[in-house]
Amino acid sequence: MEELYEHYATSLPPAAAANAESRRRLCGELEATEIEWSDPEALETKPCIKSFGLTLQNLHKWLLATPSSSCIQHDASETGTCMARIVLCNKELKRPWQASPAALRVVEHFDMRLAYEYARTCVSGTGKLFSRGNTTTYMLAHPKLVALWSVTRSPSPSPSPVTATVTIQAIIFASPGERARLQGLVAKPWNPSLTFHDMFPGFLCGLALSQEVDSVQEDINEAMRHVEARTGHHNSLRGREEEPAPGSWGHLSAKMSGFARKLASTNRKIMVASELLGFITANFGSDSDSGLPSSSSLEEGETETEKKGKGEKEKWKGNQLMGNHVRLISARLDMQRVQNDFLVQKVNIQLTAVCLFSPFFLISSRSLSLYLSIFPIK
Repeated sequence: MEELYEHYATSLPPAAAANAESRRRLCGELEATEIEWSDPEALETKPCIKSFGLTLQNLHKWLLATPSSSCIQHDASETGTCMARIVLCNKELKRPWQASPAALRVVEHFDMRLAYEYARTCVSGTGKLFSRGNTTTYMLAHPKLVALWSVTRSPSPSPSPVTATVTIQAIIFASPGERARLQGLVAKPWNPSLTFHDMFPGFLCGLALSQEVDSVQEDINEAMRHVEARTGHHNSLRGREEEPAPGSWGHLSAKMSGFARKLASTNRKIMVASELLGFITANFGSDSDSGLPSSSSLEEGETETEKKGKGEKEKWKGNQLMGNHVRLISARLDMQRVQNDFLVQKVNIQLTAVCLFSPFFLISSRSLSLYLSIFPIK
């Protein structure tokens, strides 16, 4: 229950050099993560999380490995049951964007070609696309992040405590910054009941978008202090202590315009993340909606359907955890929206101040004064 609070508390923005190195390492390759259990019947054991780069040499072998049976074996002594496979790859920022040939092979193997082609037509949005047999496909679209994932529920005569018959396969196209952040989230040992939730890939994307908003807002707020020190348009003691921003007034004007554009993009990111969290909530519902047993009934003695009862309990726990995490992220997004509006006002104030000091504005003002002195308004 506390894992998301712990994540926020320990996820301070990385140093610029480390972040640049992370982006450089990820550039041009597919990064796959497998989540497996050595004993699917024992959820209390920690999962084995494997992350590795996919190349043309090992891509074919990895694709042929069957999810929910045997993962690709990197060591002869390793055994386990794969429950989730998540692939991260680069996304072009231009439209229409196109996946690399290697990424398209993954899309085809995951049977997501139609979802991929549809996602390319979307600027932003979420959706439960379609169901084929026991498999349901979902989508998230954002200019810098597109996630496609499917959930397969295979019938089993003897259900295990965690839906061992549930397989999640996802491919996420992301720009370098979002991809580096997502890689850290995917490799994190989340609660098993959360990991096997249908909306787990969407939850990771929502969390990544929220954290990206935090990072952008903090960067802009820090840079604004130096501009405020340059213009003198501030009322804080800290503004007097900051080093004034260098550059010409024209340069600072362009910088303020860039901040305004970035804040507009951040506002869109907040809206997409909010829509995604609403979509997640709508797709698992409450206990009564989903037909899951109440917490009190789950604590009662087990019957002859012991394994099935445990499986239902895990579903209930997964919904509880997902619901708590979604509410926390939603609350932070509400405050991020407030902070975004505040920063927009600060940028507008500084942009006005910068224009007052710019030579073009001074020349225009003097010309207007001269014109009015010659041709006064009657």
